[in-house]
Formats: sequence, C-alpha cells, structure tokens
Amino acid sequence: TNNSTSTVAAGARPVAVEVNPATNKIYVTNFDSANVTVIDGTNNSTATVAAGTAPGAVAVNPVTKKIYVTNQNSDNVTVITPAPASSIPLNTAITPLAGNTTTTNVTTFTLTATSSYSPTAPAPRNIYFQIDTTNGTWTRATNTGSTATTLTATATTPPLQPGLHIIYFYATDGSDATSINQARASEEPESSPVIGGINAYLFLVNAPPFSTGSEGDLSPRPNGDGALLSNDIVQQRRFVSGLDTPSSDPNEFQRSDTSPRSTLGDGLLTSTDVVQSRRYVSGLDPQTDAGGPTVPAARPSLAAEIGGSLFGSKIGKPSMLRLVSGKGGAVVVELESGREVAAVSFRLRYDAAKLGKPLVSLGELPDGAVLTVNDTVEGELTILIDSSGPLGEVGQALRLVEISFANGSADGSVDFYGAPSLSDVFGDEVIANVLFGDRIRSVFRGDK
Repeated sequence: TNNSTSTVAAGARPVAVEVNPATNKIYVTNFDSANVTVIDGTNNSTATVAAGTAPGAVAVNPVTKKIYVTNQNSDNVTVITPAPASSIPLNTAITPLAGNTTTTNVTTFTLTATSSYSPTAPAPRNIYFQIDTTNGTWTRATNTGSTATTLTATATTPPLQPGLHIIYFYATDGSDATSINQARASEEPESSPVIGGINAYLFLVNAPPFSTGSEGDLSPRPNGDGALLSNDIVQQRRFVSGLDTPSSDPNEFQRSDTSPRSTLGDGLLTSTDVVQSRRYVSGLDPQTDAGGPTVPAARPSLAAEIGGSLFGSKIGKPSMLRLVSGKGGAVVVELESGREVAAVSFRLRYDAAKLGKPLVSLGELPDGAVLTVNDTVEGELTILIDSSGPLGEVGQALRLVEISFANGSADGSVDFYGAPSLSDVFGDEVIANVLFGDRIRSVFRGDK
C-alpha cells in the first residue's frame, strides 16, 4: 500500500493529545512523567515542557496560541505560552469585529498584509483564508487596495451556523522564483511566492440557525418557504436578468445557481438556471438540498461589437444569435438554433443619447414563452426568454425579440456584450455564438 507510519517518543503514559493547526504543533500530556511533549508537525522533532502532577486533558487556543493542561493530582492548570517564533517579515492582520461577534450568518472581514523585508520589500501579492480548518482548500481574498508594502483584501465567509468559528489567513508576496507552486489546484500555476505566517481569529456568530434549503426555492426572499412553486420561477427570472441581486446571506445565491444539476451550480446565473428551476417546480427533477457555489464566479469576458464578430465555444454545432434590422428602425434579435433551445439570455448596449428609451417586445415564439427585461441601467439591456418547451425547431431562424427606440431610426449603435447563455429543455448549456454582417472578428475585454 501507499500508507507509511512513524513513531514519535513521548513521556510516561501519554493520555491526551491536541493539535494547533495554526502553528502545526502537537501537544501530548504524559500522566506519569508530569510533563507535556511538544511535537513539531513539520519534522516530528520534540521538546518537553514541565506540567503539574498527573496531567490529563489539554486544550489549545489557536488565537492566543496558549495551551492549557489540567493536572489531576495537583489541582491546578498549567498554562504554556510557546516561545515566539522567528519573525516573518510578511504578516497579515485582521480588522476585528465589535466584541468579536457578528449577527449575520455570512461575514466579510478586512485583511491587511504588510511586508517589512529589508532592504527591498516585495509587495504583498495575495491573501488566502479558510474557515475552521487549515486542511481544506485556501480561498483567495478579494484585493481592494495596495501600496508598495501593503495589501488590503476582503474575505467573505460561507454561511455559518451560530457558535464559535475561526478564520485562518496568510499572505504571499511577489518574489520571483524558478519553481512552480501547484498547492492550490483551482488556481493557475504561479512562481512560488514567499508565504507569510498563518494567523487565526476567533469570532462568534450570534445569528439564528439557518437551513440550506432546496435548489430553486427562492420565494419569498431571502429564505424561500420550503415549497417549489411558480413564484420561485418569477424570482429566478429576476435574478438572472439582474432586476434583483441574490444575497449570500443566508445562501440565496447558492439556491438560485441551480445548473448544471450534477454540480449544483457553476457560480453563474444564466438561462440554464431558469430551465433547471422550472424542472424542479414541475417535478421533472426531484427536490434537491441546496449545495454548490455560495458566491458568484467571474463572468465570461468575451464581448462583441457591430461591424462583424463571432464568439463562443468551437465545440459541437453552435446556435447563432444575430442582430438584424426591423421596421421603422427597430432592431431584431434572431436565433438560429443548432439544438432545441428552451431559454436564452443576453445583454445589449445601445446609444441612449441618440436612440432614446427602448421598448422590447416578444418575437414570433410559441405560446408560453416568457419575456423578462432589465432596462434599469440607461444604455444597457439584459433580456431573458424562457419556455417550458423548445422555442422553435432546430435550424429555424427565430425572431426572439424586437426592440424599438423612442427616437425611431436615429443613427445609433446597438451591440451585444458579455457572453450569451442558451439552455436546452434539460437545463444544460447550449453552445452560443454571436454574428454580425459578413466579417468575423473576436473582441476580448476585461470581466464585465
């Protein structure tokens, strides 16, 4: 087998063991030798610390790093304060909560990393954190500001039940290296940075217990009601179109991100989530406990401009979205479907100064198709069309929507931006491209 074992010597009659994951130190109480064996988890080296008579139970405070040992026959407690480790000139501090207590299940912390290397201090690069363990996957905090020697970032917890919790965190700097750090499988490989010390912060969640609920159970906000009904579909449409923004407290986003069903979501709210929610409500798929991502992922960064462009995956036979001219200066969005499509969502930009306010109407689609429009931001439209069945036949050119403008046929631009989303009747994504005119050009921009 691949298992291996090793033995570490302790004192006489060891009876209890405790681990401090923040320092990677293990503490063993030795009942008959009246001492504590301290094991360094990095190399299994040991040190011995005197205790009282018949030491038994041991507890570690990972925040203060102090160790508490009960001595049964001397009726006292030995408090061990570890010798300070050599200072690491890359340290991360946390802005404490008032009274070290939060009243919400989801909390956002502010973390600040400071580099004091000398004579040259590489700028802190990223901050990573975990909740209640150091053995899982480290999550990168969201960078919010920096100087030459400091970095500020925010760390948002997943929904936490009431009680005591610990956030562990550390920073990395921008030092160049010749090796590759693959410790975080979800990240791109990077030059191995210098890693600062792991710090810990203990806090209390003083909030009501929450149930994770069911996938697609969204109404009434924010907790749902345990039943999957048509009002959940309406709320899902509002989330996907951007009319409402789901919260991560308690786990509204997690319940809204329903597709792909195999992974209980992908961190994006698209037309596929609407179709999957419809399948839950109709009973085509059984009610499922909420799971999957708890916070949104970055949106695809593809954009397309008028003048001719095509973007999207090149795998399989794609469906095609395009803009065509309608009557009286109207713009029509057409779909030529490579597969049966039950829902479509996309975003458009238009020249509001020249074209004026838009009016969006449903195109030539089967009865039962539902249109949701978000026009709350001037110059932008988010449009969602969904149905209980296919919107049309494969290969057929479908007129999804017609958009007319207050200024009629004024000379103004309209273009897609971001990546469109198409879903089949099973809630699975359909490959989507966008086409204008005769020429093809891909345009890449930053995340939207």
